[in-house]
Amino acid sequence: MNKTLIKLKRVLGAMPEHYKLYHSSRRVNKQAYVLLSLFIVSIIIYILELLGVLETDIFTPAFALFLFIVLVPGPVLYIVITKRQNLVLTHEGIFKERLWKNGIYIPYEAITAADNALRSEVIIYGGKQKIRIDYTHYDDDLKHLEDILTYAGALGASPMRYVVSFVDNTLHVEGFKDNRDEESETLFNRFIDTYRYLTPGFFDDVMVYNAEITAIEIIDHRHIAWSLSHVDVTPNHPENPHFNAHKTDQAVVIFTTMRVERLETIDENGEVSPKPSRLKALVDYVNAGVISEINHKVEHKHVDMLITHGVERIRMQFTYKEFIAGWNGFEGLSWFEQKPNA
Repeated sequence: MNKTLIKLKRVLGAMPEHYKLYHSSRRVNKQAYVLLSLFIVSIIIYILELLGVLETDIFTPAFALFLFIVLVPGPVLYIVITKRQNLVLTHEGIFKERLWKNGIYIPYEAITAADNALRSEVIIYGGKQKIRIDYTHYDDDLKHLEDILTYAGALGASPMRYVVSFVDNTLHVEGFKDNRDEESETLFNRFIDTYRYLTPGFFDDVMVYNAEITAIEIIDHRHIAWSLSHVDVTPNHPENPHFNAHKTDQAVVIFTTMRVERLETIDENGEVSPKPSRLKALVDYVNAGVISEINHKVEHKHVDMLITHGVERIRMQFTYKEFIAGWNGFEGLSWFEQKPNA
């Protein structure tokens, strides 16, 4: 494995699934090699003196030590520092290799500012750390890094939501605007500090099947927030950096202007009992249940859902205006992505 990637793995504790490695192309000044060459020639002459091939009184042990101190440490240190400037962009952060330590890693979400007063370089600040990057040291275009800094608002522009992804091992950085109405905006701001990932829309890319409803919160008698044990996020979702569907940790799904059209319980004998079609009724009948079936009609924003609650099942149909989903992290492949043991 590349030494830079080994250092990255040490810093993160695990190797990221995808990354873009930028090799430093900074050229070493030829004078450094000239000085090292002079020392090598001097050592050869000194050895020849010791062997009696040459007869001079110049190269004494003290003089050889003097030449080593003058000609070797400085050029060697300069060459190593010059060559160890490799850079790595992952889907979550930026890493720059260092000479004596593993390197500096700053998550994109931790970037607070960036100084590009000198157009040939940029200084990125994140918490107590900073990374200085000289664009002239890399043959590869660092436009993706500039896009990330721009979207993050580090270069003076207004921050914009964006996603860093890898498609066919190619790095992509895309910004997207949230088309939220006033009601959705209020709900979004209410949960933004609780969930690292919080995105409106993409209902069909957030799979709630087989998730347990751990809590229900009724908001303003029209909006509802379900806390779920998890959701499964498809690779088409802008917040999923992986090529496969992944299971999340504890999640929330929010429906704005939700209207229950049908709510009924089905006992173990198949007897159906209609229930009041009110949001508050969901707390009594749906909470702590497991979503076992779901049918979503996108064009009508209509959901038909079957929830298992012990031996009882609950059939629910409802419409909504906007959908928001949030979670804090991924816990691995979704169950349907996992290969069975051979």
